[in-house]
Amino acid sequence: MKNLVLLLSLLLCCIFSNIYAGGEKLWTQEYPKEINWMMVSDAGILILGTDEALYGVNPETGEELWKREDQKKIDREYVEVIDVTPVILVTRKGLRNEAVAINTLTGEAIFSTKDYNFMPMHGAMPVYDNLTFLLAGVEGKSRSTFYNVDMATGEVNWKQDEWLGPKSGDPQLVALNQEKTFSKVGLIGNQYVVFDTDNTFFAHLAKDHLAKYNMNTGEMIWQANFKDYKIKPKPEGASSLAYGYAQMRYNEANNTLYVPISNSLVALNADDGSFVWGEKPEDLKGKVSNMEFIDEGILVKTTGEKPIITLLDYNTGEPLWDKEFKKFQDNGVVLFEEDKILLLTGNDLYEIKPVNGEYERVAKNIKFKGEDPMMMSIVEDVLVFTANQNIMGMDPDTYEVIYQEYYAAPGLGALEIVGRALAAAAANAMSYASARHAAMSGGANYDPISNTFEYDVVSANLGQRFSKSLETNKYHYVNTKECVVEGNKDKGVICINKLTGEIDGAVILEDRKPEYEVDQVSNLLFFKSGKKEVTCYKL
Repeated sequence: MKNLVLLLSLLLCCIFSNIYAGGEKLWTQEYPKEINWMMVSDAGILILGTDEALYGVNPETGEELWKREDQKKIDREYVEVIDVTPVILVTRKGLRNEAVAINTLTGEAIFSTKDYNFMPMHGAMPVYDNLTFLLAGVEGKSRSTFYNVDMATGEVNWKQDEWLGPKSGDPQLVALNQEKTFSKVGLIGNQYVVFDTDNTFFAHLAKDHLAKYNMNTGEMIWQANFKDYKIKPKPEGASSLAYGYAQMRYNEANNTLYVPISNSLVALNADDGSFVWGEKPEDLKGKVSNMEFIDEGILVKTTGEKPIITLLDYNTGEPLWDKEFKKFQDNGVVLFEEDKILLLTGNDLYEIKPVNGEYERVAKNIKFKGEDPMMMSIVEDVLVFTANQNIMGMDPDTYEVIYQEYYAAPGLGALEIVGRALAAAAANAMSYASARHAAMSGGANYDPISNTFEYDVVSANLGQRFSKSLETNKYHYVNTKECVVEGNKDKGVICINKLTGEIDGAVILEDRKPEYEVDQVSNLLFFKSGKKEVTCYKL
């Protein structure tokens, strides 16, 4: 591991130390050119894109922290937030697809792909276990080339021209916006690399490519042979998270890597890459979308025409039980708990016992006004269902409704904005969740003074921000025409506490189609209050 010190503590303690009353306007700032888009980096810095420059803004004062005129006229979807770090990756359109990694605290470039002669740039993938990037692109007339680069300094650790092997072709590229015909494509949205030791990891970034590597040199240790195993990946290629596959996982207890491939789950010996489960894996009749390790085996949920939930034996891959829920919709939401599986399908909620697959319907006709439940989560001791305009809380033991609320949208524009935000995040949602879990369990930290990262399980010092980010699931934000502040009712955004169903914060925007961003960690709302103007509120 490289140089060790703290991340963000001094700066972020200053930025996030003040407490404000709900709905209070903190600041308004005007810029020379129209604001095309806004986003919040994972360090909490507000990023603004205009035709003049890219800006980094102090979220609580509106002070300009930095301005980069070399990154003007950048489309929002060409800016990727690298989760659990202060870094954003900015890619410029064009044949060369130049990309720059920027530290959002300082505005300084960590690296630029100009330094690597990529044409084109395939993308960058964060490797959280040792805080580096994998950069991929075509260098000159050669095959795809990979660099491993330090996330803080931009220092190159190694370069491999045959990183994927001679028969694997180029890395699989994923569109960041799955709803858009032409969208930025890159490595983000693919399977994140998985480590079995501090110095070795597994990668599955191309259709026929699954291999183990030495992290210090980038040299391949083994490559899985799909052809001999009588399994053929789907035409779409690698088992990308953006395509709905579960994140592959390594089980230390039996030294085995479990990877969703096509309509199967495969198990590989981590030492030599040999396939553990017989001559051919079980056909699960759909791709593995959820996977969880329990004592009895691997809990798996698939998607497809006949979605199933099954428990597979660790050593043989054979189903210990499986349930084909014919009446269950493919888009059912599943939540794995320690002693039960909760499955929300349509308007019904089922509880399934992981040990034997026995199930019962525990709640029916869960109705939301104007829409179906979209999300399900456990927040402390409340089972929460949410959609754009609805929220409901249940007792997770008795399934009795604790609260249920609906707030009318200010107009179609609100749903359009929500739709755009969801589409932009769709390719990264599962990737980010997995990455955040990995980084938080390691306590990833960064020191702006020495410009280095560290792992510190004890101190979790991202100015309290990253540790606090674990609590952001506590709130649900709704854009509504029923926003009430000090007796005044108008169009605005409300912050609903998922534990109680009560409104903890609100701000009136008086706009049917508001453009805004919410930082859920600091509970700040950034509203485009004019073409060239941003106003910040504390919810």
